[in-house]
Amino acid sequence: MFLTLAGPRASTCPLPFLPSQKFLTIRSQTPDAIALRSSEPNIPGYSLANNTKLNTFEDLGQDPDRARCFAGAMSSTSETSLDALAEHFDWPALPPGATVVDVGGAQVHASLHLAKRFPTVTSAVQDIAEVINGAQGNLPEALKDRLRLEAHDMFTPQPLQDLDVDLLRYVLHDWPDKYFVRVIENVVKDMKKGARIVLQEHVLAERGTLGMVEEMQER
Repeated sequence: MFLTLAGPRASTCPLPFLPSQKFLTIRSQTPDAIALRSSEPNIPGYSLANNTKLNTFEDLGQDPDRARCFAGAMSSTSETSLDALAEHFDWPALPPGATVVDVGGAQVHASLHLAKRFPTVTSAVQDIAEVINGAQGNLPEALKDRLRLEAHDMFTPQPLQDLDVDLLRYVLHDWPDKYFVRVIENVVKDMKKGARIVLQEHVLAERGTLGMVEEMQER
């Protein structure tokens, strides 16, 4: 199975998580994973179907091509989503030289969008090494002085100091509570007074407050 991304980042990648026999196998294992009621990230349907003790991202990290393709799929976001990120935080108000860290920034798409719209925004994009190595070609020459890539495990202490903004865009929903708390703890300790954490996530309605069809679509 192949995924073709449209637009300037177009690429063709073999992905095992699209509608295929492998995808159906993963889906069929999801009820078993839920029944285990585990708060560990290495017990999803993906791990059970692939017979691995690794979580999804660790398993993808074993194969740089798959990691790159997965990151590319995650970057195929809508312009509306990126515009919402740009418009619902006052990026131009950041002081000159402010440090924005895009944690789990994948293929640089969000930080690139911000850099194009706001000439004063400078970002460090962090992700696992396999993803960062595949993202080098996404940096336009004209923006290399304002965008840099760093390999970093977000569950370890943040190497950058005196952060102004920590951006977590569609990252925390992938992790159980105790893990995303660890991510937040790692960045808070190195943020300067008055700094901000910017989250962009889908927020689900309370169960039972929507009709059956809307509930299925939401979840």
